[in-house]
Amino acid sequence: MRSSKRSQLCLLTTLTSWPWNVEISRSTLFVEAIVSGSFYLDPGDITSLVVTAPSARVLLWKERSGMPIIQSSQALTALQTVDDVLVNNILASNFTRRYAVTYAVVGSATGISCDIKVGLNLVAQNVLASTQNRMPIFPDDYQDSFGVIPGDRIILTARETSNNARTLFYGFRFRPI
Repeated sequence: MRSSKRSQLCLLTTLTSWPWNVEISRSTLFVEAIVSGSFYLDPGDITSLVVTAPSARVLLWKERSGMPIIQSSQALTALQTVDDVLVNNILASNFTRRYAVTYAVVGSATGISCDIKVGLNLVAQNVLASTQNRMPIFPDDYQDSFGVIPGDRIILTARETSNNARTLFYGFRFRPI
């Protein structure tokens, strides 16, 4: 899936007359043909789809306006390290297209350090969270960008270094490229 809040159902139909052309707009992201399996479309490369299998159901998914985003918080106890803050976040793994990702880390107070990896590649090491004590605001709190390709996974590691309990607020914005 591209995003948990990414899609609106545009067309759900059982196709009976063959062949049947399905027009795909530039915002169409996902087509599921029950008979032939699932596949993703690159909206820039395709404008129509010819479905020839009888009794196939076709789902067309349309991207909502705006960019996918991850924004949440993580509580850290004294001197705690959380190896994967984004664990089980569907938006942070299994990408099916390329994205430019802009990130922000903000803390409730000083003493939070973060590492950001894409797969095994280190993108940012020992990034100190700003001390705004709120969710990150775009573009003010966003620090840098990196790219992801299909199959990548973003790993955010957080460390509390001041021997006090803190809260990490983080955000990732995804722009298709």
